Order: sequence, then C-alpha cells, then structure tokens
Amino acid sequence: MLKQQNMIACVSVTALLSSLAFPFQRVTAQRAADDGSVVITLEPYVGRLVTVSATLRGEKLTLLLDTGGGQTLITPRAAARIGCRPGGRSIGFRMTGERVVFARCGPVELEIGGRTFARPGIAVWDVMAVLPKDLPPLDGLLALDAFAGQPFTLQLAARMLTLE
Repeated sequence: MLKQQNMIACVSVTALLSSLAFPFQRVTAQRAADDGSVVITLEPYVGRLVTVSATLRGEKLTLLLDTGGGQTLITPRAAARIGCRPGGRSIGFRMTGERVVFARCGPVELEIGGRTFARPGIAVWDVMAVLPKDLPPLDGLLALDAFAGQPFTLQLAARMLTLE
C-alpha cells in the first residue's frame, strides 16, 4: 500500500512538472460572467516566469509573480512614478540567504483584474539589480501576500489566476 502511494505521488509530481512546460499564449485579463470571478492571464516573461498587470495610483505596472516571495514590492523607479517617497528600513532574505534591505511606501491600493487590494504599505527594492541586464524591465514583484483575505485559484500550467 505504501509503495503504491509513493508511486502515485511520483506520478503526480511528474505531471505537475510536465504541465509547467505548457506553451505560452498571449491573452488579456477577463471577467468570468457566470459566477463573478475574475480570470487573469499570467503573461510570459522569461522561461517559466510569468507577470501580472496591476495598477497602483493610476500607474500601470508589470509585476513578476513570485509565489515564494514574502511580500509584494515595487522598484524605486515605480515608486517615483506613483509619487511615493520610500521611508524606513526593513530587512528580508532571498531564497539564497542573501540579505535584502528595503524601504516602504505608505498605504496603497493595488488594482489587479479590476479588483482593489488595500495594502498597509508596499516594499520598495530594485529587483532589476539582481536580474540579468538584458531582461525586459519589471516594476516589481507580486507576492501572494497581496491576496490576503481574497480566495483565489492559481493554475500555473494554464497561466491563469482566478480571483474567486
């Protein structure tokens, strides 16, 4: 019985990993009419990385979806565009163990797929400084903390985020 469960788990992990290689297609965010949910298409970035379009204080942003990130953040350039003067000092750690020091902007409302998410603050850190120079520019990272209190379904293989 235990051997059968382990085999099923291996098959499930293999299926999950295979599904992440799903070919990319460009589609825009749309509302699902039947149940009021919002379906947001995750746009391809590099490799298996995807982005989400968002609006902050009237400015359109391209945010890298970071499901392992501890908090949503914007770049100093994006902070300047929204009129934020970052302040304070917070410390976090990347998955490599590298220490990251960042500032914060005060309360903001982040709009994604037509839904507004009130945030007590947003981190400001230059994510582009740690990425290869030839990659397209990003305005920040969208971590799952942005959806606190909001039920959602994330289907990475289909590149869809559904706000229930």
